[in-house]
Amino acid sequence: WLTNLPDIPHHHVQSPADYARLARVLTGRAVGLVLSGGGARGFAHIGAVKALREAGIPIDMVGGTSMGGILGAGVAGHWSVTELTDRFRHYFVESRPLRDYTLPFVSLVSGRKVSRMLFEAFGELAIEDLPLSFFCVSSNLTTGHPYVHRRGELWRALRASVSVPGVRAARGERGAGVGRRRGHEQSARRCHVGAWSRTGDRLRCGGGSRFHDLGR
Repeated sequence: WLTNLPDIPHHHVQSPADYARLARVLTGRAVGLVLSGGGARGFAHIGAVKALREAGIPIDMVGGTSMGGILGAGVAGHWSVTELTDRFRHYFVESRPLRDYTLPFVSLVSGRKVSRMLFEAFGELAIEDLPLSFFCVSSNLTTGHPYVHRRGELWRALRASVSVPGVRAARGERGAGVGRRRGHEQSARRCHVGAWSRTGDRLRCGGGSRFHDLGR
């Protein structure tokens, strides 16, 4: 719903705590929490979040990358520590999303299970609809530059953030998608996770819309 509006901060204000957070933002006293990646080590962030909450330190905005981005999305969604622990154990330990091996033309695992787990966890929720301001970071494989996700479907942004080139298949996103890789032109079109194929030195996928080929 913010697509056609300028890229300016927005805040959800519904309770006294929200007004207090807005006041901290306006007076330059807001507290931001940024969580790093690291796979299973990202679970240590749950302890840090618990300690901050017990100490009464407010969290006004959240960012992260890879597993830190996923956990940060839970924090931005006001998940309790118990919810964070139980959901992460279910979706990313018991479900074993990395056991999704494929022919390693582009990546070791196809990423379909990861995509399914993220959709089950967050559904069609948009980043801009989270109670707290949130962003996650991935890399644009076409340009080699960081890509900051602040709007759009949350699960798709997180899927891009957890993509490790060579390990999990990259996600596609609409935008300019023609770049060069090791001297060879790479034509990028929109495709589903794991739908890449290799022909000589080119990576191809089905579809007709150009997109940014995102990974971490």
